[in-house]
Amino acid sequence: MSKVRKILIILLLVLPLLLSTGLASWIIINVKEDDNPPNYNYETIVENAFGGQDKDYTGEGLYPDTMYNGSINDEVIASGDFDFYYLSGSNWVKGFPTDSGTYSIKVVPKSIGDINKGVEITFVINKADQIVNVTGVKVTYDGKPHKLDESTVEVKFGNAEGLTITGNTPITDVGFTTVSIAVSGNSNFNPYNSTVKVEVIAKGINSSDVEGGVTTSYTYTGSEIKPSYSDITLTYAGMKLDSDDYEILSWSKNVNATNTEKATVTIKGKGNYDGQRTLEFDIAKANQVVSFSSGKTYDGQPANVTATTNKEVEDLNVQKTITYYDSEKNEITAPTYVGEYYVRVQIEGTDNYNEYDSDYVKYTISPLDISNVEIGSINDIKYTNSPITLPVPTIKFNSNDLIDGIDKDFTISYKDAKGDVVTEI
Repeated sequence: MSKVRKILIILLLVLPLLLSTGLASWIIINVKEDDNPPNYNYETIVENAFGGQDKDYTGEGLYPDTMYNGSINDEVIASGDFDFYYLSGSNWVKGFPTDSGTYSIKVVPKSIGDINKGVEITFVINKADQIVNVTGVKVTYDGKPHKLDESTVEVKFGNAEGLTITGNTPITDVGFTTVSIAVSGNSNFNPYNSTVKVEVIAKGINSSDVEGGVTTSYTYTGSEIKPSYSDITLTYAGMKLDSDDYEILSWSKNVNATNTEKATVTIKGKGNYDGQRTLEFDIAKANQVVSFSSGKTYDGQPANVTATTNKEVEDLNVQKTITYYDSEKNEITAPTYVGEYYVRVQIEGTDNYNEYDSDYVKYTISPLDISNVEIGSINDIKYTNSPITLPVPTIKFNSNDLIDGIDKDFTISYKDAKGDVVTEI
């Protein structure tokens, strides 16, 4: 009971006495000066404190909270000071409604405790939005099909039995599919509709697990060497990449032999792959193509082997070494006479050509064919009754005298009239 009410009651009880003593007018004047007259409209207070408060369904009993933060006549309005009743059917039930709907609520001060003296207000519990935990899928291409794991879709707050998932088609190649998540509404929940992506993104062709490179071997040719798709082997996750997975952009340093710098081919991913990658490859030095004589017909001159090699090497005036050996492979000077010998040709290498070494190659000086020899005439000799030493005719080959003469280059035989071989006449 408020202070003002207590004073009024006391005044009513003692007023007759006070009037007889002349004190009544003084007390009334002081009451009016000390206290404001009561302005207590209970229905208005409740409406202001609790009215117009819609709440969303939570699954628990709900009641309106006070929205009044001050006090009226020194009484703080708070929810704990009241009892709440809601109309269920035709009965007032003490407590708080749970399900969504529009309710008639009676707010009864606990100090009164009489439901008939409660203030009736309207209280609305709205349907709640459903809370669904679902995360899309984003994976890097690996050649395998991917889809949303439906077991990960959780209706955190809502009508779990009304969950449906559509469009969850597996996807393998780069791209995405849209999966629809729907949860039907009911008396307490609004319908839920959403979509998530299942996305496959491109694999970086420069990734370390994309393995391989240029597998063909190359040798210097003097022209550009351009590895093609058939010369490149790349694998990923057990799959071999082909021209559908990348394109060849360019080649570099791909002419000369790779002594210090590698040749390269640059490729660019496409389709299920992206990014660029530079592949290195080697260009080996070429072998020199060398030709030289393996013998001659005896001409009275020392052997003079001349070796020729690739024009590019010749143009560089590289060093050539020609060495002769006897039949036992002992080093000798250039041989002159008929016989079996060995020759070894060595040519210095270049940036693009390997050095050349013929090793021991048999070299033969063959005998001269007598049909190619010019034999001079012999003048007649007069009888002297003494032994005559037979003259030596002039022997020429290719218009040159055979300088070594008898026993080296040729022998001469004479026959008499009877056909017998003689050395003197």
